[in-house]
Amino acid sequence: MEHEQTTIDQIVADNQPPQTPGRDPAFAAIWLPVSVLSGLAIGWIATQVGMRFAPLVIFPLIVGIVLGVCLVGMMRLLQTGHRATFFSAALLSASIAVGSQHYYSYLDANRRMEQSQLTRKAQAAFAEMMLDRLPDGPLDYLRRQAALGRPMPFGWVARGPMAWLSWLVDGLLVIAATMAVVIFAGGPKETNTQDHQRKEISCPT
Repeated sequence: MEHEQTTIDQIVADNQPPQTPGRDPAFAAIWLPVSVLSGLAIGWIATQVGMRFAPLVIFPLIVGIVLGVCLVGMMRLLQTGHRATFFSAALLSASIAVGSQHYYSYLDANRRMEQSQLTRKAQAAFAEMMLDRLPDGPLDYLRRQAALGRPMPFGWVARGPMAWLSWLVDGLLVIAATMAVVIFAGGPKETNTQDHQRKEISCPT
């Protein structure tokens, strides 16, 4: 009996398929920077589109779905085989996409305000945003935006804490949509090939 088990193990070992790229630790390490870059790219695209079309609730859901689809597609391409790594990176990517949208908006506002200082007409157009100086950073920019208010449906303007709350809800919607897509896709398929082969060999014909 012991000799038979040894023979089965030897046959399984001889017939083991080569290690897939997704299970190679060195290859799996590529997934993290790829996810970070994906979040940055989707964040930039969302910022550009959001300046022209950004319906409440619907837009962050669209952003999350697009990011989720991109991550699932790259997971298939890179054959990422570790579920925990995939889902953790997807969560990180979605969070980066949310944060980067505010950062890109800050950069764009800074650029526009610097240009507005060149002419009196532009200064008048951006008088509310100027506040005598440029923002000290992204956080200062968000504080100013919250003070100015964020237009909402039915003519209501969310100011102060309500503006921050609306941004938080948007971010959670992006993350939720992204994770829903990757979870629905099932993530990487992890199977124990060796156990499956051993069962096949052990089954009588």
